[in-house]
Amino acid sequence: IQAIALDKITDAFRNIPGLYVVTTRPLVGAESMRNPEIRIRRGGGECSPTLYVDGAIMALGSQRPESGPDRIQRGVRPDDFVTPASVEAVEIYVRPSETPLQYEARGRCGVVLIWTYVR
Repeated sequence: IQAIALDKITDAFRNIPGLYVVTTRPLVGAESMRNPEIRIRRGGGECSPTLYVDGAIMALGSQRPESGPDRIQRGVRPDDFVTPASVEAVEIYVRPSETPLQYEARGRCGVVLIWTYVR
């Protein structure tokens, strides 16, 4: 992560299979300043992963893929919690079956674990 010049930690997530970085937002107003959100695409829908930083839950994701016009927009924004310079490691699990047991119960959509230098 530190070998690449990143403005946001979500920039490092752009080429990860199954992970989608949502950057669309209004051009004006409070929403225009929001950080990008991450979502997982699978089964014809999208869902938000649960986010942990240093083992502590920061954002609870959605529990199943959502599709269609009535889907819930529940964004997970890692850049709200960390800067690229503070990140030591990132683990991304896009399927519940891949997720370590201690994080599985709250990560039905998937889990993103971010580890910082200061714990």
